[in-house]
Amino acid sequence: MMGAEPWSCFVPYEPDIATALEAAKAQEFAAGRYSFEPDDPPATIDEAREQAAESGTASVLDMIGVADAPHADAGDWFATSDMPASFCMAAPLSREQLLELYGTERPTRTQVESNTDFYDWIDRGLGIYVIVYEGETPSEIYFAGYSFD
Repeated sequence: MMGAEPWSCFVPYEPDIATALEAAKAQEFAAGRYSFEPDDPPATIDEAREQAAESGTASVLDMIGVADAPHADAGDWFATSDMPASFCMAAPLSREQLLELYGTERPTRTQVESNTDFYDWIDRGLGIYVIVYEGETPSEIYFAGYSFD
């Protein structure tokens, strides 16, 4: 994965994943956790994406929406130039992936922070999300992905 950089962030749990994604983008933009020109900081998220152009912001700001299913359509799309429908989308990990990574469908923050092997399953310009639990209660959503380049 030449040049692509991993990114990630946690946000408080929100049942509407699209709303949580917007909250994650606002949080990371406000904190300055994305790529931008220090001499010309953007005033908005849209401006940050515009400035970054095809390189991307190397952050959750690059995600434009939420996919309903894991990135089964991605494959090795950079080799074929056949962009997946899930490009710039955050998709959930499957039940099987959660069990493989964490041994549960309800991982804790500690479990998620200690195992990021899911990066092996995604490609540039793609994101995932995991609902994080405290006991039986959803507490956070973890978004992660790879920059474009």
